[in-house]
Amino acid sequence: MRPTEPDSSVHASVGREERDVRVSFIVGFGFWLTVGCVAAALAMWGLFRLFAAESRAEQPSLSPALAASLKRTPAEPRLEPLPLEPRRALRAAEDARLSSYGWVDRGDGIARIPIESAMSRIVQTGVPGGRPFPTPFPQPAPPPAKSGRR
Repeated sequence: MRPTEPDSSVHASVGREERDVRVSFIVGFGFWLTVGCVAAALAMWGLFRLFAAESRAEQPSLSPALAASLKRTPAEPRLEPLPLEPRRALRAAEDARLSSYGWVDRGDGIARIPIESAMSRIVQTGVPGGRPFPTPFPQPAPPPAKSGRR
């Protein structure tokens, strides 16, 4: 037995249900949802620009030598978030070592002295094992006096 085909006269009056769903409400909701998303995106864009400007204002200006050094650093992504900090820390450690007294090898009696003190001792006594510097240092000869003749 074949299934009977639906009677088209029974379904001719069937359309969409208008009393439960209002299309104008759905379209309006979609419109305002889009407007809200665009407004939130614009607000976030402005907020991030504000944060970036504050971040740039907080950073100290770099000397030309540091700026040139920073230009030589590789492009993003970097493994170090602050590439100048290790260099600055190394420089500070070197400066502290060059300007302080300390033992290099206490057992052998080898010590270090500040670089300024070492340079003044070398000037006063000369290089160990070498001849001392002549004191006072020779002065250059004065320029000849100008005469009125040509």
